[in-house]
Amino acid sequence: MSVDPSRSSGVRKTLRRRDILRGYREYSRVMTEGKSLAGEFLRCFISRSAAGQSPSTPAVRVGFTVSRAVRRPVVRNRLKRVMREVYRLHKREFERLAADRSLSLSIVFVFRASGDIDPRRIPIKLIENDMQRIMDRAQGAADGLQDS
Repeated sequence: MSVDPSRSSGVRKTLRRRDILRGYREYSRVMTEGKSLAGEFLRCFISRSAAGQSPSTPAVRVGFTVSRAVRRPVVRNRLKRVMREVYRLHKREFERLAADRSLSLSIVFVFRASGDIDPRRIPIKLIENDMQRIMDRAQGAADGLQDS
């Protein structure tokens, strides 16, 4: 009998459908109103969630997109899957950030093509490290959202 590592801490690390941003309107609102943080491969936009949401709405809603500079749809979709998985593993940190500041956040991660590395062969660890660096800087960005 094997032990599921996602349940070892007693808390499920799932990414539910309601945790994902949907639609052009939500993405564009976050990307125009939100604070921008850049990493080596990822750009992150963080904003307060739209007003008027129900109490059952999660504290953090997230979206993932890949720049069209990555030409092949198969590669773009793979990169989105990788970003979702990395976020899923670290989502408790983002939820803790929102809870500590009593905020409801919307976050969009954008993968930016870099000339340094082939997006078809990018290691997951590089994306994970980039997301972790962004998370460290997101603390200051979230403090700025409280004031607005």
